[in-house]
Amino acid sequence: MNGIAKASVVWLILLTALPTSHSFSHFIVWNVGQGLWTTLQNATHCIHVDMGGEKFYSWARLHQFCGDKKNILFISHFDQDHISLIPKVASRVRNICYAPLRVPPKGKQYYFKNISTCKKEEKLPTPLKIIYRPLPSTHSKENALSNVFLLADHILIPGDSLKKQERNWSQFPPIANTQILVLGHHGSATSTSQKLLNHLPHLQVAISSARKRKYGHPHREILYRLQNKKVPVLTTETFGNLIFELRP
Repeated sequence: MNGIAKASVVWLILLTALPTSHSFSHFIVWNVGQGLWTTLQNATHCIHVDMGGEKFYSWARLHQFCGDKKNILFISHFDQDHISLIPKVASRVRNICYAPLRVPPKGKQYYFKNISTCKKEEKLPTPLKIIYRPLPSTHSKENALSNVFLLADHILIPGDSLKKQERNWSQFPPIANTQILVLGHHGSATSTSQKLLNHLPHLQVAISSARKRKYGHPHREILYRLQNKKVPVLTTETFGNLIFELRP
């Protein structure tokens, strides 16, 4: 099948060994083609990290998981494949707000014009930790400005953080408990260094939200490193939406 599958395939994984102290029940990596949109969900909230990609066909499932909940959006960085779906979501999902970590650059502010900014009392920071937050003045390229998130203590989302930036945050103690890694830069060779993997002793699975047949992600070098570590790689291109059931 060429392009992005319109019929959403769901891959359900029960992680019985994954403890979560925040009572979040599901973690979802949506099938958006080359891009990234992830969601952490419980009975009252959906916390989204990034919301971009080529296409999205799973509106019914999104409403099933998040339609009647408070939705809070965080962005790793402002590349289009991480923010392009925001206007469509803002027009279809009620009760959603954006928690800004920095001001969108010129030319990207359009994506945020119809989504409200979260009020302080609306934010739910406890299941989301910002492991690394680079200063805008330190880099000129968006990938190097990626915020790095740790969700529910065990899910690492580095955005498009590059190897040089990985050296700045890979030794932070909280990431040692990572069991699910959303591959940086979709599995490009510019991220997921061996040094980073050495700091993830409990890693169980890696995820690539990309289209290998068109963009070449995940890169064979990254697949080789993960194979040596005996960590399986799941791709949204192959399985569609990846839904992890988090069990205490």
